[in-house]
Amino acid sequence: EKGPENPENTQCAVRIDPSKTINRLDFGFGFEDDPFFYTDENAAHGLTEADYKIKEDRVRQLQPDLVRCFIWWNAFNPSHDLQTIDLSNTYGQSLLRTLQFYKDLGVPVILCDVQWGFGGDDFRYSTSHVNQSPYLLAGIVDQLYRVYGFDNIRWVTLCN
Repeated sequence: EKGPENPENTQCAVRIDPSKTINRLDFGFGFEDDPFFYTDENAAHGLTEADYKIKEDRVRQLQPDLVRCFIWWNAFNPSHDLQTIDLSNTYGQSLLRTLQFYKDLGVPVILCDVQWGFGGDDFRYSTSHVNQSPYLLAGIVDQLYRVYGFDNIRWVTLCN
């Protein structure tokens, strides 16, 4: 190892000592998951329940302590009125299935709002959208938490 005892060594070794915490706020091992994995669009490209099971089994093997999911709020506001929330479409149903999967595993979730166009959507953002979108996002989170019971949603990022 390079260090005071051997300054000429050019190799580097990394050791992780799990008994030491780098940060008091360390939540453990986490990753990002796509909450639109279960959509009709993916099924149209050939994904089946067998594929979903492979993904879910891999997640179970990883035993995450935390997961982050992006959400495009306009996927849940197809009217683009920045008020009406619709979780009945394929994106909403996929999000609900994803959140239920992590709730069943006891994994807390961070929802992360993104502020760019969605799926070839012609809907564009302006100052009024930026000013109103946090309210729409709050409404989505409120429904997910209160109506659907996803108390595993612990954090929300307003804009990625």
